[in-house]
Amino acid sequence: MKRTAFFLLAFSLLFLPACRASQPYRNDLSAQRLAEIGAEAAAMEEAQAANAEELADMIGTEAELPDMVVYYSANGNSLDEFGIWRTDGDAVKTVVPILRSYLDKTYENNRAYYDSYIPRETSKLRDAEIRVYGSYVVYAVLSAESRARFFAAIEENLAVN
Repeated sequence: MKRTAFFLLAFSLLFLPACRASQPYRNDLSAQRLAEIGAEAAAMEEAQAANAEELADMIGTEAELPDMVVYYSANGNSLDEFGIWRTDGDAVKTVVPILRSYLDKTYENNRAYYDSYIPRETSKLRDAEIRVYGSYVVYAVLSAESRARFFAAIEENLAVN
């Protein structure tokens, strides 16, 4: 009987984090402004914004682009990249899989090349991270240290206190 009670208690504790209220985030910053904040925090070398054509190729659409900004390193020896996509609340569910697919395909299609040409950079793409802050979907292909600074700055600027 004690085992069963312990098991039920332990099992119910697994769902406790899912019950907490989600952090409220503001929605009044443009993706461009947030990207400027993120680029500064990440101290990204030779940061360059992708143009509309590059963004359309990335997300695979010719349609009007949403409020989206992608920065990447102009240095050919660096895979540093991040993107910020400001959506309405419902579109987050569609955006995350699009970005995950983009990152996974980029890694799979280029891993052998990166491993032979710039092996120290491959882990950045392998460990790329996507986070959602309310109606903002943010991804980062950065070193662990730069990624931590980047996401901390994004969260700090979006969190409602």
